[in-house]
Amino acid sequence: MAARTQNKQLSLDANIVFDLAGKKDFAHDFRELFQSKGYGLVLSPTAVHELHLIFTDGDSEAERELARTALVNLKQWGIRPFDLDSAAEAVCEQFVRRLLRQRLIPEDEFNDGLILAETSLVKIPLLVTSDKRHGQQVIYFRKRSSGPLPWNSTKPLWIVSCPIVTTPGLKEFVPPGRRCR
Repeated sequence: MAARTQNKQLSLDANIVFDLAGKKDFAHDFRELFQSKGYGLVLSPTAVHELHLIFTDGDSEAERELARTALVNLKQWGIRPFDLDSAAEAVCEQFVRRLLRQRLIPEDEFNDGLILAETSLVKIPLLVTSDKRHGQQVIYFRKRSSGPLPWNSTKPLWIVSCPIVTTPGLKEFVPPGRRCR
C-alpha cells in the first residue's frame, strides 16, 4: 500500500480526472488550489481501472479520447495512482458487499464503493468526486482517527452532501465546520 508518502492526501474519483481531461475550469482550479496547499492527489486502483476500461471500450470516440487524455496526463497533473495487494482488494470487495447488503449504496455503484473502500484502507481521509447524485455533488469521508472502516460499526461511513466547487471559486469545497489548511 504505497499511498502514504505525504501527510495530506486526497483521493480522486475517476470523474474528477475526466473533468481535468475535459479542461473543466473547476477541476483545474480544485487541483491547483489543493496542490498549492500541500495536498497530494492520488487515484485508487479501481478509478484507474475505470479510466482504462473507458479508454479501451468506451461508448464513443470522444469518451475514449477523454480517457486517453486523462491517463496520459496523470503525471503532468501531479496525480499519483496507488496500488493494493490481493488481500487488500479482497477486504475492499467484502466491504462493498456489506454496503450493498445494508443498502448504503445503490447496486449499480459497486465501483464507487470499491473506490471508497480503497481510499479508506490506505487511510486517506477524503474522497473527492464531481459525480452528481440527486442534483448535489457528494463527498465521502471517514474519521481521520478511526483507521480503516470498522467491520462491526453500524455506521461505517459518513456520506456528506455538499458542493465540491462553486463558481467562481472553491471556498465552499470544505464541509461546514472543517478548514482546509
